Amino acid sequence: MPRVPGDLPVLIVANHRDMGHHRTLTASEVKAFLASEADASRDSP
Repeated sequence: MPRVPGDLPVLIVANHRDMGHHRTLTASEVKAFLASEADASRDSP
């Protein structure tokens, strides 16, 4: 999230557990995204 300052906490919330047949992201893709954001925030001053 390049436009969010590094010192600002971010909460990503998702639901619609009953809508799994509409899901376009896999759990692996979400975990990879969150890991990349965590890595990027550690690298920013």
